[in-house]
Amino acid sequence: MVVCDTLCSMLAMLRFYISGKDTGWQEASLLAATSIGKGQSVARTLHGWIWDFLQDNEKLPISLHHGSMSRIKDEDLASEIHNHLQSLGKKYLSAMDVIHHPNQSEVQARFKLKQTPDKSTAARWMAAMEYRYRKEENGMYIDGPEREDVVNYCKKVFLPFWTEIEQQMMIWNENNEATVPKLPDFPYTKRVVLVTHDESTFYANDRRKTQWIHKSEKATPNPKGEGASIMVSDFCSPDFGWLHSKDGKEEA
Repeated sequence: MVVCDTLCSMLAMLRFYISGKDTGWQEASLLAATSIGKGQSVARTLHGWIWDFLQDNEKLPISLHHGSMSRIKDEDLASEIHNHLQSLGKKYLSAMDVIHHPNQSEVQARFKLKQTPDKSTAARWMAAMEYRYRKEENGMYIDGPEREDVVNYCKKVFLPFWTEIEQQMMIWNENNEATVPKLPDFPYTKRVVLVTHDESTFYANDRRKTQWIHKSEKATPNPKGEGASIMVSDFCSPDFGWLHSKDGKEEA
């Protein structure tokens, strides 16, 4: 709340008080606070502001937030923090980067900071400096599993085949209880044991997509392709668990 709004709230309280309708001091302050969408805490603050003003006509409040303006409203401090964030280069910014800069003794002395912001305050400061927590803009990607030929194969080949052999496989219910398939013409009809190949591939250009980005930043070119990769692979069967040696000492 700016000075003009604050003075209007104080004036409203005094008008309620002298309205001649037997409005008491506390009731007048609550009416004034309610008129600007606030509650009892602001009503009590209005008391202090008016008494301070009556004792010293030069003493004017500037904010409804603990009687002081947010430090990030200081253009010099905001500009210095913004320059600090820009100096970090193309990295993933976080609220901790805002905390680290004001935590320096020379910065505290220059701006007379009594304490450094916590993470929630730092996040509000970044929002005030027009940073937004979002994904960096990229071009369009086409997902392979959505290709027409892949979808047709799944519908016309894989799923019908799976349905056909499912009656020969071990089945688990919601309580993780197994049901062994009944094969009347065994051994001519074999039991099917599912073995899955679990694979994770990590690429050099993998990175976190969401970060604090200033509104003035433009989309930047990214390396084409995913870069060098490393694969972590294993085999797993619901019937027998992960692939390992008979003694269980070695794993795939």
